[in-house]
Amino acid sequence: GINALNSEPAVNMTSPGCIPFRDVDRYDSRFEIGACARVINTHLSDLQRVEKQSVVILSSMGPVYLDGTPFNDKDYARVTGLGVVLVTDKSIKDHYEVFEIGMRNTLSELASNSNLIVVFALDVPELGIDYGCQSKNKQISALSFTLTDFVDNTAIKSCFVSRVEYDERTAGYKELVYRVLKDYPKVFAFDPTPYFCNSEICSGYSTEFGYIYRDIDHLSRSGSIYYADKLFGSFSFFE
Repeated sequence: GINALNSEPAVNMTSPGCIPFRDVDRYDSRFEIGACARVINTHLSDLQRVEKQSVVILSSMGPVYLDGTPFNDKDYARVTGLGVVLVTDKSIKDHYEVFEIGMRNTLSELASNSNLIVVFALDVPELGIDYGCQSKNKQISALSFTLTDFVDNTAIKSCFVSRVEYDERTAGYKELVYRVLKDYPKVFAFDPTPYFCNSEICSGYSTEFGYIYRDIDHLSRSGSIYYADKLFGSFSFFE
């Protein structure tokens, strides 16, 4: 989404399943222990050397890593063998404490480079519906031909999670994030909630962009563009 709307290509300094904080390792049974910390630490060290004004967007999943519970009983692989560890003090077991220490250390570090404008982007709502409410297309292959069933069997009206459920799920995560950000007034916060939710539901469908999720909690390409559009519109430095 950012690359589709931005005049210059974004530099992707992410790594799948990782939290973007100094010395914080995040892993599950599918990941190598220590890999996230090594990759993210390298990226953060690279950011210390940035010499032109740049916007840094920090983002990762929230509640699932902090609480260690899957949303709507989906994707248990993500929490099987889950670890959220501060590699400099592995005696800390509470994921919220690890997250806070890592977040504070990272924001302080990034603030030391005056060329960086830092945005902390909160997690999008978890939808918890397979295929982002879209039916998995049925394909039949014969010889060199492939026939695909494009019929969407999930009603748009049911493509949502209740706002109450979302607020309960994210209460601890948001309290932590905003409490830390109070100590870093130069860091900008982007909360996508108002663009995904009203007072009753958080929707996985937009009349302008269509289905904005591709699975239970990741945005589709159109959803990513929708997100980036709202992100850019929220801050003057993106103009």
